[in-house]
Amino acid sequence: MGMQSTLQEFADAIHAKFSVHITGEPEDQLRAPFECLLQAAGETADVAVVAVGEPLLYQHAGRPDFGVSVDKLLCGYVELKASN
Repeated sequence: MGMQSTLQEFADAIHAKFSVHITGEPEDQLRAPFECLLQAAGETADVAVVAVGEPLLYQHAGRPDFGVSVDKLLCGYVELKASN
């Protein structure tokens, strides 16, 4: 799957989540599509990308939405924000 179709699937998933008449936390609606996007991007780059939800930081300095590993090594953190 090419990156353009991966991004289109992400956009379609986000659109579907925000198009229903059920009120939910906007930021939470991004979580599953974002995880799928990261996994698909990893497949495109031939690496294993895993997003781990709400990891604890050193000395409990905060809790980002995701810790992201590439081939089982931590490569960074992601904080999702939904805008109106």
